[in-house]
Amino acid sequence: MQKKNRTTYGLSDRYIGKLQKDIILNILIVLVFYGVFNVMFMQNEGYETTIRYVLIVLFAVVGVAVIYSDVIRVRNNMAIHYELTEEALEYYTAKQKMRYPWKDFHAVVVNKNKIGLIYPYEFQTAQGNFTLHKRVADPEELIPAILKRVRPYAQIDPEIPDCFQPREETWLKNARRRI
Repeated sequence: MQKKNRTTYGLSDRYIGKLQKDIILNILIVLVFYGVFNVMFMQNEGYETTIRYVLIVLFAVVGVAVIYSDVIRVRNNMAIHYELTEEALEYYTAKQKMRYPWKDFHAVVVNKNKIGLIYPYEFQTAQGNFTLHKRVADPEELIPAILKRVRPYAQIDPEIPDCFQPREETWLKNARRRI
């Protein structure tokens, strides 16, 4: 169920789920390394008295650090989102908020050097240039919504496909266009 006039776009649920699964995989990796080191040092002389306890403490600390860093990474990525307001595009991360007023947009261009992005569209504003996060959910909705709002102020690159260009929605306007 999608809202017609959606204003908030976060990162995709699939990507967030992948980050959450990474926590479990990283725990398993730490446990495997603990087992390997345990087997490697089992034949040594001081294993029962010293080495065994050092390995337990060392891998417990590493495990807690890995879990903590993964949880922070998931939390930070869950905080990333774009919000479309009447006055501006607002980009939120876990640590900051960037505000790009619609009137400050100069151009939207295709940047062919951004090969890692599905939609390599660069938005040029008075505050600087930016591209959308590569894991944003529903870019097919977000890009036309942005283009619709910046069209009066910015030049739109003709290489941006028609599917992202905002269209007039009423049948009367469509009929006038055909005439």
